[in-house]
Amino acid sequence: MLLTTLDAMKAMLRADQSISPGDRARLLSRLREGPGLDNDKAPAVPQAPHLLRRSAVAARLSTSLRTVDNLCRQGLLKKRVLDNRQRAYGILAESVDALITGKDGAQ
Repeated sequence: MLLTTLDAMKAMLRADQSISPGDRARLLSRLREGPGLDNDKAPAVPQAPHLLRRSAVAARLSTSLRTVDNLCRQGLLKKRVLDNRQRAYGILAESVDALITGKDGAQ
């Protein structure tokens, strides 16, 4: 939290006559500590899947774009449509890696 935000909260709490000084001190200490997270650890942010372009997948597999399209159609490579798009898509990097290593990428 920014120091200026904390100062503004102090001023608002001081102006409120219904809050006792002890309650005000507890509220301010909670604000300084944060939302109950360990200060050493950053909150876990869900990672977006790593997407590759068709041309990048073709280069990794040493194949043509048509072969990449056929592998997607067969379900060996997983496609993800990009947000707010109709035709734009990417191919999941984990499915390409699974195909290269020989693990079943389709689930």
